[in-house]
Amino acid sequence: MFLVLIISLLCWLGGRRIPIDRADFRHQRLSLRDDALLWGTNLTFGTDHTEIEFASDCLRLPVIQDLASLKSFLRTAPQWLVIRFRNQHGLASQVHQRLRRPTLAIEPSPNELSR
Repeated sequence: MFLVLIISLLCWLGGRRIPIDRADFRHQRLSLRDDALLWGTNLTFGTDHTEIEFASDCLRLPVIQDLASLKSFLRTAPQWLVIRFRNQHGLASQVHQRLRRPTLAIEPSPNELSR
């Protein structure tokens, strides 16, 4: 959970998802189908220690958040404990925003949603 919080905070500060190159976990468990969405494809359980690896240049990303975004972040901070970092510009977010528009007369096709 601690690693999820740290990665989520780094992603929020930089305003982008930080890809994880490798994730090793000391505990044993079966890999779940959506593990790669958070931890990447290089995921191992039952190792000697827990650690994650990502490109060091991510640590040099500029902080894009300001006081207003901090206030908003703190108002929604409890949900960050259980919700992964959301890419506000990704396809899932675009689909969500298009579906929320009240002007849609008919349901868009999948091709229309991906434009």
